[in-house]
Amino acid sequence: MAYTGRKLNEYIWIPKSKTDLKEYREFLKICDFIEKKNGFFSDKTIGHEMVSLRAIVDRDNSADSYIEKYKDKSIGDQSYVSNARMLIRILRWLGYISKDYDPEVSGKFYLTPYGRKFVQYRGPIKKEEVDMFRVAFARMRYFSQNDDILYRNYDFKQRPFFNLIRFLKLLEFASHYELALSALVLKNEEENEIKDKLNKIKECRKDKSIRWLMREYGLDCANKSTVTGIYDGPKVLLSFAKQMGLAEEIDLHGHENTEIYSMYKRMYKGSGQISEKSAKKITTITELGKKFVDNYEKNKLVWFDDLSSPTKQAAIIITCLKNGFVKTDKLSLIGITPTKLDGDIFIKTSERIFLCGDIDFDLYRDVPYEKREAVKTNGLLLGDNFLEEQIDASQKQIFIKDAEKNTCKECYYGKCAFYKDKIDSFGGSDRFASRVCPNDLLKFNQQGVLQIEEEECVGCGLCALNCPFGALFYNDRSKFHKKTSQKNGKMLDINKKEAESLEIEKQAEKTNTIDFDDIPKLVNEFIERINNPDKKWGKDKCYTYIRNAFRIFGVDAIYSGSGGMKTRSDVTILVPFKAVSEIKSPAEAPINLKAVRQAVDAAVQAETNLTMAIGLTTHSGAIDQEKKYFKTIGIGVLLLEIKFISLLVFLSPFIDFSPESLKRLIQNNHGYFGKKEFKKYLFGEIDILKSEIDRERLEKIIEETFI
Repeated sequence: MAYTGRKLNEYIWIPKSKTDLKEYREFLKICDFIEKKNGFFSDKTIGHEMVSLRAIVDRDNSADSYIEKYKDKSIGDQSYVSNARMLIRILRWLGYISKDYDPEVSGKFYLTPYGRKFVQYRGPIKKEEVDMFRVAFARMRYFSQNDDILYRNYDFKQRPFFNLIRFLKLLEFASHYELALSALVLKNEEENEIKDKLNKIKECRKDKSIRWLMREYGLDCANKSTVTGIYDGPKVLLSFAKQMGLAEEIDLHGHENTEIYSMYKRMYKGSGQISEKSAKKITTITELGKKFVDNYEKNKLVWFDDLSSPTKQAAIIITCLKNGFVKTDKLSLIGITPTKLDGDIFIKTSERIFLCGDIDFDLYRDVPYEKREAVKTNGLLLGDNFLEEQIDASQKQIFIKDAEKNTCKECYYGKCAFYKDKIDSFGGSDRFASRVCPNDLLKFNQQGVLQIEEEECVGCGLCALNCPFGALFYNDRSKFHKKTSQKNGKMLDINKKEAESLEIEKQAEKTNTIDFDDIPKLVNEFIERINNPDKKWGKDKCYTYIRNAFRIFGVDAIYSGSGGMKTRSDVTILVPFKAVSEIKSPAEAPINLKAVRQAVDAAVQAETNLTMAIGLTTHSGAIDQEKKYFKTIGIGVLLLEIKFISLLVFLSPFIDFSPESLKRLIQNNHGYFGKKEFKKYLFGEIDILKSEIDRERLEKIIEETFI
């Protein structure tokens, strides 16, 4: 990120780019589109696409004439290419865009897993997007790993955005120039250097000028280009900070008689291109900004080029961050011994290697692109999941309960709350991919302790059925909660947590927490709640539930029906067979004629005969329409009501349903599916699966459910 080989070698230069977070998200979508089309993208191809989409306009020119106007100019003089280049550069520093190492071609870029997360979003910027941006900006490092080799400046080993907010906290308020001449001239994050920069600002405020402060860092305030470059850096970064709620701007206009205004007017006096009239605005930190600093201040910084055997040790660090540890005997696979590991980074035991403290480090932000393949090669020898994206916010002290039977263990992976193998599934293929609870009511606090918003629970039961310890129970209102051990727990570092959790799971015997005789009550109260006039489930909750219900039966299903996903199927089963669906949420309508038509359209698009229309109830018009489609084009649509899905979900601990069971349901049934059809299917499955479940009890459960 340092302005190497140009004018400001002692200063981190930030390009004057657009700063609207929503524009960055839309820009990433354009990058994704071009990458899928060409296998990569460049500033030129992205610039052309932005012009064609009218995301960049030139007055009095159409898209074609705009490009034609600059056709014979050099790349550096094509304004739309320069615009794209600046956006790409910021996104490279955030780790959202990178490149493969190709000595012959330096302009081929691709989205990293971090960048692809944003492709799924539409409309106003969402809270979760802002959260992801905060993490990326906190970890934004000196400009080296994702930029061209010749432009790297290894003198700067610090996080410029984070330090900008850190100095804002230390100073309480600051001008752009003060932030530039503290955070953006900082070479490292050692306490003595931070203190030195802070004292210089305080000295300047006391009786010195900005001219003096600039001279301290070899900068000329009489040079307009230098002054503009210094001012623009904080301007760009603070724009991002304000959007993320970390900083606020104060307008000094109208406060000319204040002590602060007088101080800045004095500091700017006689400072060349910095006029006394520049005392217009200052910035302060918010409470959220203070928490942001506190959260990341303690993290240990590790720099790739400081590591001994960097491609090997980087692979070990990333593997430890993913899995909690590396087995000592695996080190020989990559040609390194425990004695060669850096002692200030690793804790070594006879069997395992752990990280020493909280560390932010990953493949896309910290490993130079030309070394990435070597690190990947080593990482894949250490762990099969090396190329899975690193789960953020994992370096915490976590509370793990003793393995008391049927109690919450506050486990590493939180299977009750999310699907661990789906945690990296972002983008346009599956919405809320890792979420188990359709209402998203299961949260983990900073200590990693599970908290359930019980009052909002609708009693779908998915969390309990996913818990490996049988630790989630329902109360007399069919709302789910956890049972906590009465024993004292022990504090474990996150690096040891997964291994500990796996050991507890091996020892624990999962007990089914669903009482067979309570199933009718559970099903009916669930249906009643999702159809509550004041809280009717919309698409997101309903589609997530249907997808997760299918997952209970062992299939790989995705929520594919959100806007922009380019598929007509709302929930799609992908493996081990393909089936599609049109879903009507309780907030929409019953299964109607339109739903049947859309289910057929989805089947035609996906080239499958397995299709469903799903909703709370079935309209008579849908039944007639389905018969016509089946008679004329041979595609039968299963009209499946949510109540039957819920009943199958709650029966799953008692009947060993499988993907084949679900396939038989869709394949062998079409048209109206009522209690009679359900019984025929269910008792047929009992025979196929040789289930020992009591038929009379099951008959009673079905009758009580459909009274």
